[in-house]
Amino acid sequence: MIAFALLLPLCASAAPAEDSAAFCGGSYTGNASVPSATQPQTLADLVAIGMKNNTDTRTSWLQAEDAALGLGITRSKFGPILAAEAAALHEHAAFPLPKTLEPRGYFKTDAEAVVPAVTLKWLVYDAGGKEAALEQASQSLSAARFGFSATHRKVTILITRQFFHLSAMLARRDAAQSALDNAGKVQQVAQARQGRGLGSAPETLQARAALAEAQLQLEEAGAAVEDARMAVLEATGLRPDTALCMAVPTTAPAPEAERSVDQLVASAIASRPEMQAALAQVKAGEAGVDLAKSEYGPKVLLQAHAGQNIGRTRANGGDWATVNQPMYGIGLVFQLPLYDGVIRANNVAIARSKQETAEAKLDGVRNQVVHEVIKAHLDLQLARRRGESSAALLVSAQEAFDATLKSYRQGLSTMQELTSSTAALARARTAHSQAIADQHTARAVLAFAAGDMVDVLPQP
Repeated sequence: MIAFALLLPLCASAAPAEDSAAFCGGSYTGNASVPSATQPQTLADLVAIGMKNNTDTRTSWLQAEDAALGLGITRSKFGPILAAEAAALHEHAAFPLPKTLEPRGYFKTDAEAVVPAVTLKWLVYDAGGKEAALEQASQSLSAARFGFSATHRKVTILITRQFFHLSAMLARRDAAQSALDNAGKVQQVAQARQGRGLGSAPETLQARAALAEAQLQLEEAGAAVEDARMAVLEATGLRPDTALCMAVPTTAPAPEAERSVDQLVASAIASRPEMQAALAQVKAGEAGVDLAKSEYGPKVLLQAHAGQNIGRTRANGGDWATVNQPMYGIGLVFQLPLYDGVIRANNVAIARSKQETAEAKLDGVRNQVVHEVIKAHLDLQLARRRGESSAALLVSAQEAFDATLKSYRQGLSTMQELTSSTAALARARTAHSQAIADQHTARAVLAFAAGDMVDVLPQP
């Protein structure tokens, strides 16, 4: 397998694994989110950093917290409500009386009172509304939690894609460096042949042009590496100038036991958090319909109070009569709405519309999951075949270059043949290294699509 060329300084404080190479870049060393500026970070380390820094994960976590608080509020609404109350009053009133009893035809009263009390209200029965509301809040919480898991997985696969893209760009730079080295060898041979009178000046000039072109391709490959490094930092939520070393893989992943497409699809539908979140939303919609329908049923409330009546009263300016006695009561209140226009009917229609929307989204998510699984399975198969083909191509291209270079030294091959074999070897190196990165990416994408744990740990 090909090792990556490292044009940036290697990390000296920690040795990378046997199947990986350390790549370091950036200049800023004050980022507290990075454990060490010189310690090579594996893909698992980068995913952990991304989970802390990515705004999507923080947003989905806050949404899950909001849903949990909503469930708590819903439960509290259906519990007993105990309240302390106090009323104070001063009242002056006049009431009519027959003049046979009172010559003025009325009498006046004065009243003053302070009534502290404790009241209790408790919804005893509401035609299933309580159960429906709790089910709706509970399913909304489940959807938010599954959404949080789905966001974590999306961040993981995003970082994984960028990480292996970086490894591919490093391999491309490695191939460009090898092409530059080979072009240098060709130029030296051409100059030596010209010095001995066996070669011509056009051949030497052609070799110099090929060397300059190889240098330009190396510069372009280096720029692509820098772009890929910044993409990794962006996916992990780090500053673009963060000093970070990464342990990138240099070998293809080990083969695994394959599962059929049907098995992968079944696994994805059963375990993908996106599916679970969409299903929870459907159940929440069903509970919303039940809640809206419960408004047509009766409600029974338990009400009780206990307090103290402290006050006094008098009539026609006479003497005050005082009272300081306890007061209490308990009873049931029965409510049955008879007419409210179309409020309840519209609420049921809205709830059903939300349920149907959730069902449509579930179908859409299911179709998307099946599509992703099938495509990821095909991509992995293709990546493996390309890996095998590119490995054979690399061996052939290397042998062809060695043979052509030897033949050119002996005057049996032309400069055009030699430069052509040099370019073919560079393309073969790039294709093989890209195939390795594609296998890693396809393997991770298939695990993501099937609902499995995305393997971000180093290969043993």
